[in-house]
Amino acid sequence: MTGLTLLTLAVLWCTSHLGLFVVLRGRLGSAERAILKFHAGSFCIFAGLCVPVLLIADDVSPTVAVGALAVHGIYSLSFLELWSLAEGGYSLQLLSALEPGPASRSRVTSFVAEIGDAKREARIRSLEAGGLIAKSDDQLTLTARGRLAAGAIAVLRNIAGYREVG
Repeated sequence: MTGLTLLTLAVLWCTSHLGLFVVLRGRLGSAERAILKFHAGSFCIFAGLCVPVLLIADDVSPTVAVGALAVHGIYSLSFLELWSLAEGGYSLQLLSALEPGPASRSRVTSFVAEIGDAKREARIRSLEAGGLIAKSDDQLTLTARGRLAAGAIAVLRNIAGYREVG
């Protein structure tokens, strides 16, 4: 097996994964967690298959194996970003709501506020289910896992030089 063969297999793996998603889409649902697990599982299986190829094939370098894994990483991140944009954009939901005909500005404003409320509640439920926050009465608090995640995000924001605007 050559390095080019491994990279070709990475592209075929990702293409097959996308085809499998299309077939299983109804069973997976649209939950973020399910789709993330679907991609993470695929990446882990592919990585597990790359290790023996790397050990057995004399002409496949570790750099090529990392490149093959990068192909999957780029595919998954691109898929998840596009899925997220298509799934949840205010603009898309607003356009679909206005498709039947004109609506008053107050009705549109109310509709957008309802979308925001639903998204906020869904995000809170997701963070709670992931063990990042705890809810008691009307209070939300970070769990130990949540503090770790918040710390990691702060480090990444600092490295990236992120500054709050507006």
